[in-house]
Amino acid sequence: MARLALVRIAVALFALALLAAVAPAQNPPPTPPAPPAPAGKPGEPGAPKADPKKDEPAAPAPIVDVSADATRLLREKEAAFADKEPRVRAEALETFRVHRNEIYVKPIAALLKDKNADVAKLAAKALGNQPFPKSTDALLDYATNPKNVAAEPEIVVEAILALGSAGLGKKGYERLSEIFEDADKFVKSAIFQALAAQKEKKAFSFFVDHCDEPQPANPNSGSNPPAAYWKAKFEEWNEYKQYVRRGLKEMTGESLATAKHYVDWAAGPGKKLGFVYRSGS
Repeated sequence: MARLALVRIAVALFALALLAAVAPAQNPPPTPPAPPAPAGKPGEPGAPKADPKKDEPAAPAPIVDVSADATRLLREKEAAFADKEPRVRAEALETFRVHRNEIYVKPIAALLKDKNADVAKLAAKALGNQPFPKSTDALLDYATNPKNVAAEPEIVVEAILALGSAGLGKKGYERLSEIFEDADKFVKSAIFQALAAQKEKKAFSFFVDHCDEPQPANPNSGSNPPAAYWKAKFEEWNEYKQYVRRGLKEMTGESLATAKHYVDWAAGPGKKLGFVYRSGS
């Protein structure tokens, strides 16, 4: 009997050992999560999308100089403004993209006509940091001069963009709209950007008239300009259309699909807000 009991105990221990060996195989531990795949380089699959607003460095806050400090700073930069090296003149102008005082306008405006294009562009940007009537006048006079529009469009673009921060004055919209038709697509784009930045209400109809893709009113008319004309118009519109739509949104608070929608809106809710649509105005 004792021997039989020992056999039974041995069988039981063997069965327990067998169960213990089999149990892990039946219930494996959970697989740990895979580590995240490394982000690819820009343009590759898996690369994080760039956030232009996040990536762009924030513009430094303007420093408004009192009269004594402004006089001293301007005296320090006089020699640099007259230096024969464009690099020296440019470095001096960088100071006035931050420092602000009305007495800076006249010497900076003189450099809009600098023989070096990079210096002239920096002069325009520095004037954009001077929100005074004389700064607006200098920028408008340069940007709306037909000779400059034809010969120096890149500097004209910077001057117009600077108006978006310096201010347009009472006649800014009218003067910019006068040069629009004969300007290249980049100057036209700058005009819309400046008007949008200032939320120029007088430009409402102008924005609406350029909201839709340019097309002939009557496609079957034999008097229509040739296809090359419409191709050029489309390329211009494709360059500035985003600023037109952004400007309309900024001005009206409405993001509508077509020019007709804005015309109808101006005849209804927009009328109470002071918006009036006049074609070609």
